[in-house]
Amino acid sequence: MFEVSLAIDARDANHLASVYHWAGMSGRSANAVMDRLGRLVRRPLVDVVPVMAQPLARHAVLGDEPAPRSGPSDDQDSDAAALAAGATRYASHGGFDRRPPVGLRIVQTTDDGITPSETSFQLHEHFGCVWLRG
Repeated sequence: MFEVSLAIDARDANHLASVYHWAGMSGRSANAVMDRLGRLVRRPLVDVVPVMAQPLARHAVLGDEPAPRSGPSDDQDSDAAALAAGATRYASHGGFDRRPPVGLRIVQTTDDGITPSETSFQLHEHFGCVWLRG
């Protein structure tokens, strides 16, 4: 995220291109991507936000199956019991869902400085490094 924000703040499309995954891309596609990156670095940066995978379902983390509910007090009791039963699993799992981000969302404004603009990239791991793609 640091390299992306640094490249956009410097308005340097080549710097941003250095963290892009180019493998297997044709020349025509590469030119289109460079044009896109060039337009991207010309807009003011507001934030670079990690895009997380969809959260795991509660029963996938806690190991419990959703049970039929009969009333509000039963909801609270069964939730408390499920959390208590899953406390050991949480501790051994390292806490809540800690999967890495699957993408980055670049939040910017357009040239008027007011209208928001967002651009999303996938994160792709290749040879032990994480690259932008898409």
